[in-house]
Amino acid sequence: MLKEQLGSGDLVKLLRELGSSLAKDYAYRLEGKTREAQIEPVTEIMQEVGYQARTSADGNRGLPLIDARNRIYYHLAREHREVCELDLALLSSLLDTDIEHVECMVRGGRACKFRVLNDKARL
Repeated sequence: MLKEQLGSGDLVKLLRELGSSLAKDYAYRLEGKTREAQIEPVTEIMQEVGYQARTSADGNRGLPLIDARNRIYYHLAREHREVCELDLALLSSLLDTDIEHVECMVRGGRACKFRVLNDKARL
């Protein structure tokens, strides 16, 4: 297994690099858009790469949560929780901001839900 060869720390690093690299292929679709206008294209990008993604209300917060499910990653993440780093790196790189993983299927949640922590896009 890759984790056994690399160790947990290096696996996390690799997964973050993969998520960031994947985001570079799609970043042009978000350029010049406000943060609010970026959220829907991000869910579309996630759908294109194999997630069942949508947005959901985040209570009194301005931006919606990104709700993502991926059965392939789910089964892998049950064994290796480091896999979640790919999702976080993909989202933080696409949106160029910090992302909070507020709910996780692997940790008993009904879905993986991500909160965008900065509502100001860097134009």
